[in-house]
Amino acid sequence: MRSLFALITLAVIAAPVIPWRAPAQHFSSARGVSPGAYTGAVSDLGALDWNPAGLTHLRDWELSAANYFQFGADAASFTFHHAAVGKRFLPEHSAALRFSPGIRLEFIVPSTFTIQDTGAPITTQFDKEISYTEQFALGYAFSAGNRISLGFSAHFLEERVTDTEYQIDTNNIITASPAQYTGNSWTVDWGAMW
Repeated sequence: MRSLFALITLAVIAAPVIPWRAPAQHFSSARGVSPGAYTGAVSDLGALDWNPAGLTHLRDWELSAANYFQFGADAASFTFHHAAVGKRFLPEHSAALRFSPGIRLEFIVPSTFTIQDTGAPITTQFDKEISYTEQFALGYAFSAGNRISLGFSAHFLEERVTDTEYQIDTNNIITASPAQYTGNSWTVDWGAMW
């Protein structure tokens, strides 16, 4: 009885910590987080991220949606992670599409700007904010017999950097203004299963 009480106490104490650490894990497939060799055994819509050839294991239609609560922020917030649909058509072909506004990584790089003057030095802090998002993913797989599958997936990525730009005007006064840089790209993954 004492060990059961200790186990329940540990679960109650650890429960708030686990969701706070969970965003470091990959959310696309709950099945894929624990097994070490899941890349070769993927059989659901998580194949878009793990191994696109695994889309051939879809039985017919497959729908997936996920959300999570962010406990590490100032206030707990609800985040819509993704919605995906996959379909096996004809005996050998499968395709999938995912809309994923919740696949996001944001971090801040602290910076300090110091101006040396004859008097006291002036120190100003401007943080650089970097944001990475993956809005869309799509995939296709083809089964070449009972043992071999080939597939590809494409992911639309966007990176946004907000930094501070310094300029010296005609009166030799340094001014700071925010500068924002964005970049978009598609990445393609190829996969095979045997």
